[in-house]
Amino acid sequence: MHGKPYDYDKIADALFAPLYPPLARLILERTGVHSGRLLDVGCGAGHLGFAVLEAGDFSVADFVDIDPQATDIARQRTAARGLADRVTVQTADVQALPFADGSFDLIVSRSSLQFWADQTRAFSELTRVLRPDGRAYVGGGAGSSQAAAQIQAAKARLGIQTYNGERSHALSCDAYCALLRQLGCVCQVFESPDEGRWLLFGRVV
Repeated sequence: MHGKPYDYDKIADALFAPLYPPLARLILERTGVHSGRLLDVGCGAGHLGFAVLEAGDFSVADFVDIDPQATDIARQRTAARGLADRVTVQTADVQALPFADGSFDLIVSRSSLQFWADQTRAFSELTRVLRPDGRAYVGGGAGSSQAAAQIQAAKARLGIQTYNGERSHALSCDAYCALLRQLGCVCQVFESPDEGRWLLFGRVV
């Protein structure tokens, strides 16, 4: 238990580091949101959140993860990057986010939603804290065929096995879109073997 977040941090650096900058740029392009307040849910060590901050022009950001050891790493990285005045890191559950309604212009999350036991409650919370004209980009995968190839090569070289989807709480694409419609959102799905599966959604205004 103690070593789990630190092990993931090492794996993220070893395997996934090349994918975050292009994924961040893709998120900004698809959402059309480049500034304001950012939320990274299930942030781990903050790899995606930092990449989105670097690619965009966000004034402040909040990183949350349910694991206190993960948020400890994220805080250390925040301080090391000199971002303590812009980034707040909290230990929190996506099913009970500690933020006011309509707080965020952009919400991102990579490879976290499959661990959310109550998908309806989690997406209700994401929708609640999203500003009326904000967007959320949530899912998992490499984001591009080039990044996917780099990750597979690194896995083989290092002999690393990563999460294989067992005990996933993820829903089908149709179920997610139906849920988001019930929550007053419009939803677009991006899915391919290389890119993975991503949900882009925002509130209907």
